[in-house]
Amino acid sequence: MRTHNTLLAATTTTLLLAAPAAAGPTTVAAVASAQTSRIGLTTYKEIREGADNAAAIAYDAPDHSDTLFLSVQIAAGVTDHVQIIDDFWALVRNYGSNGAAVIPRVSYDGSGSGSGSGSGSGPGAGELPGNASVILDDAATWAAVFAAAASGTVEIPVIQAGFLGVRGEWHDGPFCTAQGTDETPANLEVKRQLVEALRQGNGGRKVALRYPRDHRALFPGDRTVTLHDDCLFDQGGEESGGGTFPDGDGDGEDRQVWVDYAKQVAAGNTYGGRGCGSGWSDWADLCGEMGKGEGMVPYIHEFQIAYLNPGNSAAFQEPSIDSNWTECVDAIQGALRQYL
Repeated sequence: MRTHNTLLAATTTTLLLAAPAAAGPTTVAAVASAQTSRIGLTTYKEIREGADNAAAIAYDAPDHSDTLFLSVQIAAGVTDHVQIIDDFWALVRNYGSNGAAVIPRVSYDGSGSGSGSGSGSGPGAGELPGNASVILDDAATWAAVFAAAASGTVEIPVIQAGFLGVRGEWHDGPFCTAQGTDETPANLEVKRQLVEALRQGNGGRKVALRYPRDHRALFPGDRTVTLHDDCLFDQGGEESGGGTFPDGDGDGEDRQVWVDYAKQVAAGNTYGGRGCGSGWSDWADLCGEMGKGEGMVPYIHEFQIAYLNPGNSAAFQEPSIDSNWTECVDAIQGALRQYL
């Protein structure tokens, strides 16, 4: 029997400019027990500075998911971020009290960190700050917010490093002109200080870097810092993963070196991300023939991937509206939930 499944539909919110809300977190009396084990598929949400985030903040029970992949899109040049911090608190109170967890990433450019459909509507959208002190001050501010939220309001399994580059993905922006030892020493130091700022006061909570090359240059072999991948399963898991696994230009080493390094520091270590859809022509690329070791399930096991934001790409979203693929979606969820 076929069952309709909307599990992989991206959560998108229409955002309109509004006056900032009153600042200040409120403690929630009824907080669900901390999520310390499995994540699986996540639900994409975004909040934007200077926008009306009411629809995103309101609790909407995720379908077969109990973790939000939360894109926090801030404006460059705002010194206190009071409005969006207040919106963040409202969101985590609403979702935390209903047992949901949050995986956050902060970015400046307002173009969305997960669904690929954001357009940027707040003040400063599209601007990437070129002043390192602005970024590091903002990172320290949000580190404190995350630490406070995780102390009794909502579970935060991992924090994606964010802040630098387009969508906070550590590419195409100031301080992220290259990866690893190809990066300038000054930019590497900014990256290091950013990660350390996010770790400060977060009780050992992991921070996830985008690229294995940056990880090895900054925290070689250190599993207290993990990875996230914004191009999971690229070309069926055989290609560069949007630069995750460079071939021949990554410190002169081939793709397999970076695949092995990613497994060393991230496998079974709250590793996850989203797909980018590169090279997927149909749903069979994602699902393969069930029970034959094809599709994404064996890839999840190979890297011990714990979570997946299915808001991107269309190849991930399509199975949600075709009942033929319920078995595939359930298999992906089951595989993800085998890993921490």
